[in-house]
Amino acid sequence: MQPSTSSAEVPLWLADIMAAAPDPRSACDQLLFHGTLETFAGPLKASGWEALRWTCDDPCVAQSYCPDVGCTTAWWAPMDYRLDEKLLPDGPINQIIFRELGFDELALDAKRDQTGRLLSWRVLPGHPTWRDASAFMQALGYSTAPEACNWVKTADRGNFIEIQPAHHKEPGRLFILERPRDLRVFDLASTAEGGLSGRQWMQTPIFRSLAASRRWDAIEIADVNDSPELGQFEHRSIGLFAPALLRLRYHTIPIVNFDPWDCWRRLDRSTTPEFDALWASCQVETALAA
Repeated sequence: MQPSTSSAEVPLWLADIMAAAPDPRSACDQLLFHGTLETFAGPLKASGWEALRWTCDDPCVAQSYCPDVGCTTAWWAPMDYRLDEKLLPDGPINQIIFRELGFDELALDAKRDQTGRLLSWRVLPGHPTWRDASAFMQALGYSTAPEACNWVKTADRGNFIEIQPAHHKEPGRLFILERPRDLRVFDLASTAEGGLSGRQWMQTPIFRSLAASRRWDAIEIADVNDSPELGQFEHRSIGLFAPALLRLRYHTIPIVNFDPWDCWRRLDRSTTPEFDALWASCQVETALAA
C-alpha cells in the first residue's frame, strides 16, 4: 500500500476521482472503504486466517463497522422511593459512579459473598445517595426516569474505566482505497446464497484457495451487518488479498460511527459527513484552480 494520511492534503489520485464526480455517491464507484477504531500504524494487512482484508463500496457501511465505543453496560435508574437511599458500588457502573463522586470503595470495609454481592459495609461521611448518582448520570445524558434501562458507554483508560457521555463516539479512521478497473474480483455474492442463510463470510477455504491461486485480487460476498435503526441489513463486501493490498494506494480520514439509515433515508447522493466533506473540499480546490 502507498499511504496518504493527511486529510488536509488529499493525494492527487484521489483528488482527481473526487473532482470528476458530480456527487459523493458517484465518487464511491472507483473506491473501496474500510472503517476501524484500531490505532495501528501503517497500512491494512491481510489477516492470517482468512488471507484477506474486508472492504466495501460504501463509506456509510464501512463506518457502521466502527462501534460508538468498545463497551456498553446496562444500568437501571432508581425508583423514586430509593433516591435518598445510600448508593453502594454493587455493580460495574455503580462502582464507577461511586468513585467519580469522590469516594473510595476500600473505605467501606465491605464484606461480600462468593458471588460478589455486598453483605455489610460502613456508611461514610457524606455518603452518596441514589439521588447523587442520578444527577451524575443525567449530566452525562442518560435517562433517569424510574427504572429506565441505559446502555452506558465506557472506555478503558488503562488504570481505570471511565463512563462516557451518552452521545459519545470514539474516534476512528476510514481507509479509502483506489479501486482500479482491472481489479480481478471473484463474484461469490451472485453465485451462491448470501445473507444470514449463506454466511458467505465464513467460507475461509474458498478465500484461501483463491488467494493461493494468484489469479484473483479479491472476492465479493453478500455480507450482513447490524444497525440500531435497520437491524440486520445485507451489503456487499470485497475481501482484498495480500498482493492487492500491497499495491493499492490509500488515504485515511478521521471518522466516527455512522448508521447507514441516516444516509439511505435521505434518498439523495450523499454519504457520511466526513466523506461528503472530503468530496466538497476537492470541488472547492478544483474551482479555485480553474
